[in-house]
Amino acid sequence: MNRVLIAFALSSFTGLIGCKLESNLDPNAVNGMNPPPPYPGGALGPQPPGPPIAPGHPLGCEIDTRQVVESQGRFFEVLTSRGRLFEFENGAPVQPGVGLPNFTFPQPGAIDLTTVPLYAQGPCAGHAPGTCAFDTQAFVVLPGSAHIREYVTAFGRQWVFEGNTATGNAVPLDAIPRYDPICQLSYLTGGICTFDTRTFVKLDGILVESITAYGRIWEFDIDGRPLPDTGIDLSSIPEYQVGPCAHSPPGQCVFETRTFEPLNGQLVETITVNGFVYRYVPNGAPLPGSGVPIATAFHWASGPCQ
Repeated sequence: MNRVLIAFALSSFTGLIGCKLESNLDPNAVNGMNPPPPYPGGALGPQPPGPPIAPGHPLGCEIDTRQVVESQGRFFEVLTSRGRLFEFENGAPVQPGVGLPNFTFPQPGAIDLTTVPLYAQGPCAGHAPGTCAFDTQAFVVLPGSAHIREYVTAFGRQWVFEGNTATGNAVPLDAIPRYDPICQLSYLTGGICTFDTRTFVKLDGILVESITAYGRIWEFDIDGRPLPDTGIDLSSIPEYQVGPCAHSPPGQCVFETRTFEPLNGQLVETITVNGFVYRYVPNGAPLPGSGVPIATAFHWASGPCQ
């Protein structure tokens, strides 16, 4: 990946636009967030030191997917971990009656993914409670409205949800032409095409879809054309080489989650890997404290790390 691309993307990040994608994106969809308001703490909220790392869990935490989504000027952090769904606003669990994308939380704290009707009929079908896991999760906010579309990948397929309805049901990733270069490597995962992370960045008015899979980063424009340097090894990117990929051989670096979010008045790239969280500002420099255990964030330590 061209680091200049990401730096420029962050500095011009005024929303995430989804246009005509073969992966069931609406032609006029807008995905992501507007410029962040200048509130302290950002989407993560206050982060006092967490409790001691829990015994029995590597570094005390495990997060499967994580995205930060803007809706009507509010920022929601959406996580899945060990079969559970968490949503936070400013570091606090969302309250009953508040939530997204296609339902409201019945209570603060975690809910089982299999209890969400859309998931129970889609990616979680046939899974016992506590056993459903997503590979990636992404969100789309339609222009001029608060309607949010959700995209989930799991088991080599993609589901699309909007307004309590499945509008894209279990489409195989290897049936989507734009993903051919990625899915050619599916022999590494038993023939099932798998994404590790997926996010969208608006770059100078143009959508960039950014995916990590098979130790590489893949980036496409809205028409599915690969961008320069797409498919390069994650460990060849300098800040990743000394950060989340530091202990991975070439071609084997795996991100668990990756998103862009407002933090202390600026947009930050946040990555989690092997129980650690890494954060980078637009020029690729790590934020102070980057590389600390996930469990040092209080709301993670008391939520998905439990």
